[in-house]
Amino acid sequence: MQNVRSRVAAWAILAASAFPGCALKLNGVMELKNTPFYLLKATLSPESSLVRGGNTLQLRYTTDVVGDQIQAIALQRSLDGGLTWVTITHLDPNESTYSWTSPIDDLPDVRFRLLVTAVSGTTTTVDSVSVEVDSTPPSAPVISLFTAAATNQSLARATVASCADRAKTLIKQTNVPPSFGSAGWVTCSGVAGALSSTL
Repeated sequence: MQNVRSRVAAWAILAASAFPGCALKLNGVMELKNTPFYLLKATLSPESSLVRGGNTLQLRYTTDVVGDQIQAIALQRSLDGGLTWVTITHLDPNESTYSWTSPIDDLPDVRFRLLVTAVSGTTTTVDSVSVEVDSTPPSAPVISLFTAAATNQSLARATVASCADRAKTLIKQTNVPPSFGSAGWVTCSGVAGALSSTL
């Protein structure tokens, strides 16, 4: 804990009256203290504002204190937009990241809070931006052939009706359901004929 230094100073007040020979003098002492100054700062930032249910989300945090030492860092989480908070762990001030595993659920407004306490008892809190947990897979998009005309070309081109909730699309001939690691995924586009596959 930081020491508090003090010193004593003398003071005197001399008041003179409008009448000749009338004056008043007051003497006293007072104690001067150097009050310690503490400055506590913290930041908290998720790596993304959207995470798939069951995946991990990296939270990056920093803490800084002037004139004191960090005693504890509590990480809290809210699944309802900040209405209720639960402490999920205590963080190491020497680290800067924490991996949070998201629940398999659809949660539109998850928030995180950093509660930092110094040895002196000084505290500060910082809240993260909102994070969405999305566990509902998108449905297969409606596609149509770029042209219905007969052709001898081996490249089939199609148009995606909507890319809403579909970041990537894949078209291929297979009897095995594709996985996220399958080759051929491309960014979804509503441009006519943007989706293609070699037959």
